Amino acid sequence: MKTCLRTARIVTWLWQALWVAILITPPCAIAESDTEIKRLNLDVRYAFENDDFAKLEKMYAEYLTAKTRTQSGGWMLDLMHAQLERILRADLDPGHWQAVEKKIAMWRKRYPRSTLAPLFLANVHLRHAWTYRGDEFIDKVDPAAFKYIRLYLDKSYDVLAKNPEQLQVDPFWYVLAFKVMKMSGTDEKTYDKAVQQGIKKFPDYHPLYLMAAWFLEPKWGGSWEKIDQLALRSIELSKPISGNSIYTRIYWNATANHYGHPVFFTSRIKWPLMKQGFEDILAKYPHDRNRNAYAYFSCIAVDYETLRKILPLVGENIIYEQWGSKDGEKVYKDCVTYAKGGTNFPEFLNKIVQSLPTK
Repeated sequence: MKTCLRTARIVTWLWQALWVAILITPPCAIAESDTEIKRLNLDVRYAFENDDFAKLEKMYAEYLTAKTRTQSGGWMLDLMHAQLERILRADLDPGHWQAVEKKIAMWRKRYPRSTLAPLFLANVHLRHAWTYRGDEFIDKVDPAAFKYIRLYLDKSYDVLAKNPEQLQVDPFWYVLAFKVMKMSGTDEKTYDKAVQQGIKKFPDYHPLYLMAAWFLEPKWGGSWEKIDQLALRSIELSKPISGNSIYTRIYWNATANHYGHPVFFTSRIKWPLMKQGFEDILAKYPHDRNRNAYAYFSCIAVDYETLRKILPLVGENIIYEQWGSKDGEKVYKDCVTYAKGGTNFPEFLNKIVQSLPTK
């Protein structure tokens, strides 16, 4: 893996124009909003701002070793990293970045064997690079910014490449490595190799698959075929632990980020595999968010029987965002009408499918 990062570091820095509007953390269809998550967010921010590194280390050790999950199946480890990242501001004020780095240096001095502190530092450098890159097309980026982009990507790489045995106990190391490699213009073969190493080492950590899938989309030089291969590979690697659940989460996320409602008409997704994945998820995490998502996908898969079975489990606990980011309420109502036998096909889906280009 260290070789993969080294390759990423020396490749061309002339990025493609496709790097417009990338988000450092991709949108996640399986967003968390439970009380336990709000508590974690407050605890992490308060501890960091008040130099309570002992608290951060204690939380981190628990989430890493116990593999703590949320009520809906999210990884607390992933959410802790995400909350630390939210502390960072998207501006070029050197004072902000210096203050954060100074605090991390203090943290590392108190806990020289910390894994979390250097991983956060690597992420700080990565985000700092992105503040110079911005969301513009490549030809709109200030030429003077490139030396800073490269500087902070190099800094992030250096942290990740130092003591990899210590840092690679956390799957977030691979998440950061994927980002550094893609921002550096790493070739597809090297990136694919890194992905396979990561998911083989952490076969049941679904945030790793979601990040890998994000960068396998065609707009980043990948393909939908590669995403499908990754989804199928997830079953092969994680079935004894997670069943088909990661396959389901990959396409759940891809639907929110790209495919939308007609996913079963425009992708390689296989409903029997995804359906089993939802069954596997609900067996462990019978959460309203998961029930809503299962009902939604049953509807757009035009699986009348499964939809009729799951809707009563949703009951009055409707989460419209799981039925569509912009039209969730209408989609839900159309699906209920369809389940009652009021239509032969969900109305909203019929209109979309009718507008798809014929193959």
